[in-house]
Amino acid sequence: PDSAEEVKGQQVQRNLVLQEVPCPLSQILQGARERATEMVDNLQRFTATEAIEHTQYKKNGQARKPTTQLFNYLAEIDQGPSGAFWVEEYRTAKTDIDSPPLSDTGTAAFALIFHPQKIGNFDFQCEGLTTIQGNPAWQLRFQESSDLSKSFHQIRIDRAVFQLRFKGRAWVTKDTFQVLRLQTD
Repeated sequence: PDSAEEVKGQQVQRNLVLQEVPCPLSQILQGARERATEMVDNLQRFTATEAIEHTQYKKNGQARKPTTQLFNYLAEIDQGPSGAFWVEEYRTAKTDIDSPPLSDTGTAAFALIFHPQKIGNFDFQCEGLTTIQGNPAWQLRFQESSDLSKSFHQIRIDRAVFQLRFKGRAWVTKDTFQVLRLQTD
């Protein structure tokens, strides 16, 4: 059975992952590749409301109270003649909170990890079948390769830019291979 926990006054469902169901990983990745290609072809520009949660940590590793900020978000995705992607993002704060010194770039690009030109830079493992947003979905764990020349994402701290290696989970619908959710570390 599903369990729920309270997070910031909202109910968040934690779904059971069925590990005994055979997972067709190559079929899932092929379907997700096709959906990512369609996204680039069909979704050149999109808007959303973005919620970013920032948590600072004390020197002893203890988390301070997190803050959440809402943004009006616009992203443009373009693919150049060389095949390289260009992602431009624009954010306007909807809430009146001081912006922290840490901000990321390329949030819209996360869905591109499944694109044929990027998927080979990641290792994927299937953790099993679950339900998310009322849909049966495969829960995948991914990790970026250690080759810094293929860095997928960067982060800015004040004016310095750092190349990141990231990992996370993706939930991909069982039948249509749509990426429903991405969580990254």
